[in-house]
Amino acid sequence: MVRLVLSMMGLGFSSAHYLFMQEGAPGEVIVTFGEGGEPGLSAFCSADDVFVTSSVSSTHSENVTLSKKRVGFLNAELVGSFSAEPPFRLQLTNTYGIFSGTLLKYTSSLGEVTTQNDWIEMQEWGVQSGLEITIRDPYNGQAPEFGFGGLPGDQCENGQKFKDGDACVLAIVRFDGELLPKDMNITTFAADGTEIATAFQSAQAYGVTILKVPLDSSAAYTEVFAKVNYRQEAPGQYGGEAYDIVDHWATAYARIVRASDDGQVLV
Repeated sequence: MVRLVLSMMGLGFSSAHYLFMQEGAPGEVIVTFGEGGEPGLSAFCSADDVFVTSSVSSTHSENVTLSKKRVGFLNAELVGSFSAEPPFRLQLTNTYGIFSGTLLKYTSSLGEVTTQNDWIEMQEWGVQSGLEITIRDPYNGQAPEFGFGGLPGDQCENGQKFKDGDACVLAIVRFDGELLPKDMNITTFAADGTEIATAFQSAQAYGVTILKVPLDSSAAYTEVFAKVNYRQEAPGQYGGEAYDIVDHWATAYARIVRASDDGQVLV
């Protein structure tokens, strides 16, 4: 069952697995249980407790039905279809249950925009509870100043498009629909699941961190994943069992397409 794999995230196993959501072909969403977006063991892959919604406005969201698809001999992923033109956002939620007095919750998100200003409105669509991380590229022919940056966890300076040949992007962490002013570690992964880097960002950043992403010049776009964790002190009950902590794990997916300062298209 998927719950066995998800539990590995909260227990500090040396081979940690995470719940990731990503785009496949147009109108296709793929959910995987692995270390960085790659398919996990088929025996641990189930859609029973995983919920995905597609939102195109503040008033219109639809559920996405997932089904298991085998990948190779042992692995599998969950696949669903949706019908939406950008701007849209997909959100995934899963409640594992209680382990050692802790309630484990998992979320994942992705979005496609026509301009980066779409995020201002789009981030209010759909589910506004729990932990969420999104990856946003502010440089599609524009270079807005966000008023953030300059903190130790930032991997680029504020307003910097590229650093060391990598693209500078924003990671936005929100909790219950608001920016999260907590200390956090944000880890990025490449398309093949390889870990890129982990950035520690202090509560001073109010959930906004500038990350750099290596660009894949052989592809039409660069895929990137990110993950973040937040342990919330919030005693309660779930399924008749008491807990003291809610352990939130969130992942994000984005496709980066970039043009250099001289107009050359970079991906």
